[in-house]
Amino acid sequence: MGRSLPSPGVFHSSHLPRLLAWFIERVAQRLAWVDGPQNPWRRIVLSLAETHETVLMSVLALAATDISSQFPKGDSWFHNFKNLSQTYHRHALNLLTYELKSMCALPLSQTRLVASFFPTLVSVMIICNKDILNAETLEWRMHLTAAREILAAVNNCLDLH
Repeated sequence: MGRSLPSPGVFHSSHLPRLLAWFIERVAQRLAWVDGPQNPWRRIVLSLAETHETVLMSVLALAATDISSQFPKGDSWFHNFKNLSQTYHRHALNLLTYELKSMCALPLSQTRLVASFFPTLVSVMIICNKDILNAETLEWRMHLTAAREILAAVNNCLDLH
């Protein structure tokens, strides 16, 4: 499930370091109930983003959405980061679709253990948070349902083993 990071190109804009820094410094502290050195949004999510393209694209989409909210709606930076967020968001959703189909296609006896579901679940939850932050759609509900389905699949797998 975990694909390696994409090669430099369309998804690695010049804003990538800024987006990751923004996620670390601003977004992660608001996502955790208590911020600190053990904040899982920094410690776990960023570690997963290094090895799972879906997690990275989800983090970048969330960070770009959050940065865009710092500018007035008519500002060119607002539109730049909003467009960047949509690009990362679409790519993350495409990767998630692939991962979820792969999960569903496996016979239960071959279903991967909990650890292999984790990056997909993390990506879905990040996208859900992004959609809640965006507040323009109710897509977060669909992503929350997807997260529930992933957890149900993991529970079914554990019950069978």
